[in-house]
Amino acid sequence: MRRFARFVAVCLVVILVGAYLLLFPPFPRVPEFGRGLPSQTATAAFQERLRVAFPLPMTRNEIASGLIAQGFDVSKDVATFEKTRFPCTLIWRIWWETEGEAVTDISAMHGSRCL
Repeated sequence: MRRFARFVAVCLVVILVGAYLLLFPPFPRVPEFGRGLPSQTATAAFQERLRVAFPLPMTRNEIASGLIAQGFDVSKDVATFEKTRFPCTLIWRIWWETEGEAVTDISAMHGSRCL
């Protein structure tokens, strides 16, 4: 009987930990230059931090590799970072314009989507 109680207790702990990790996944970590953004002016503050972290002029490859190192997914001239924390998903998008390999402008959007 004691073995059965221990088995049930272990199963409950595994289920609870699994449910917690499903609802509140620890990864991916929020990129450094985006942590602690003010909620009212998040997009403007995010753009300012982005311009400080990636001062122009830079090449397309420098920006892409820097954003990949921060956890962004990069496709062509757009980088996206999403982190789900039930019931919302944090979304950051960064895009840039180029002339040849040189980046001429960089912009960003910060927001969230909730159920």
